[in-house]
Amino acid sequence: MQVSDFKVGTIASSQRLVPGDGDIPLERILATLLAARYEGPFELELIGDAIGDEGYEAAVPRAVAELDSLLDRLGA
Repeated sequence: MQVSDFKVGTIASSQRLVPGDGDIPLERILATLLAARYEGPFELELIGDAIGDEGYEAAVPRAVAELDSLLDRLGA
Protein backbone atom coordinates (compact mmCIF):
# COMPACT_ATOMS: atom_id res chain seq x y z
CA MET A 1 0.00 0.00 0.00
CA GLN A 2 1.54 3.28 -1.09
CA VAL A 3 0.81 6.13 1.30
CA SER A 4 1.08 9.83 0.54
CA ASP A 5 -1.07 12.91 0.86
CA PHE A 6 -2.44 15.39 -1.67
CA LYS A 7 -3.87 18.89 -1.46
CA VAL A 8 -7.30 19.44 -3.06
CA GLY A 9 -6.96 21.86 -5.95
CA THR A 10 -3.48 20.71 -6.93
CA ILE A 11 -3.33 20.32 -10.69
CA ALA A 12 -0.68 17.59 -11.09
CA SER A 13 -1.21 14.20 -9.46
CA SER A 14 2.55 13.89 -8.97
CA GLN A 15 2.53 16.65 -6.34
CA ARG A 16 2.46 14.47 -3.23
CA LEU A 17 2.73 15.68 0.35
CA VAL A 18 3.92 14.22 3.61
CA PRO A 19 1.02 12.28 5.19
CA GLY A 20 -0.99 14.68 7.32
CA ASP A 21 -0.09 17.75 5.25
CA GLY A 22 -2.88 17.36 2.71
CA ASP A 23 -6.58 16.61 2.43
CA ILE A 24 -6.77 12.83 1.95
CA PRO A 25 -8.60 11.15 4.87
CA LEU A 26 -5.71 8.77 5.45
CA GLU A 27 -6.83 7.53 8.85
CA ARG A 28 -10.27 6.55 7.52
CA ILE A 29 -8.81 4.89 4.42
CA LEU A 30 -6.17 2.94 6.33
CA ALA A 31 -8.72 1.92 8.99
CA THR A 32 -10.93 0.48 6.24
CA LEU A 33 -7.98 -1.32 4.70
CA LEU A 34 -6.95 -2.83 8.04
CA ALA A 35 -10.56 -3.80 8.82
CA ALA A 36 -10.48 -5.78 5.57
CA ARG A 37 -7.51 -7.69 7.08
CA TYR A 38 -4.79 -6.17 4.93
CA GLU A 39 -1.47 -7.52 6.23
CA GLY A 40 0.89 -6.31 3.53
CA PRO A 41 3.54 -3.60 3.60
CA PHE A 42 3.01 0.15 3.74
CA GLU A 43 5.26 2.27 1.54
CA LEU A 44 5.65 6.03 1.63
CA GLU A 45 5.41 7.77 -1.73
CA LEU A 46 7.35 11.02 -1.43
CA ILE A 47 7.60 12.91 -4.71
CA GLY A 48 6.76 16.40 -5.85
CA ASP A 49 7.73 20.02 -5.41
CA ALA A 50 6.67 20.34 -1.76
CA ILE A 51 8.83 17.35 -0.80
CA GLY A 52 11.76 18.72 -2.81
CA ASP A 53 11.34 22.19 -1.32
CA GLU A 54 11.29 20.83 2.22
CA GLY A 55 14.20 18.52 1.46
CA TYR A 56 14.23 14.76 1.78
CA GLU A 57 16.37 15.01 4.93
CA ALA A 58 13.41 16.64 6.71
CA ALA A 59 10.43 15.19 4.81
CA VAL A 60 11.35 11.50 5.08
CA PRO A 61 11.69 11.29 8.89
CA ARG A 62 8.57 13.45 9.31
CA ALA A 63 6.61 11.17 6.96
CA VAL A 64 7.84 8.01 8.71
CA ALA A 65 6.86 9.45 12.11
CA GLU A 66 3.40 10.45 10.88
CA LEU A 67 2.70 7.08 9.26
CA ASP A 68 4.01 5.21 12.33
CA SER A 69 1.77 7.31 14.58
CA LEU A 70 -1.24 6.76 12.34
CA LEU A 71 -0.72 3.00 12.18
CA ASP A 72 -0.18 2.85 15.96
CA ARG A 73 -3.50 4.66 16.54
CA LEU A 74 -5.16 2.08 14.30
CA GLY A 75 -3.57 -0.84 16.12
CA ALA A 76 -1.52 -2.02 13.13
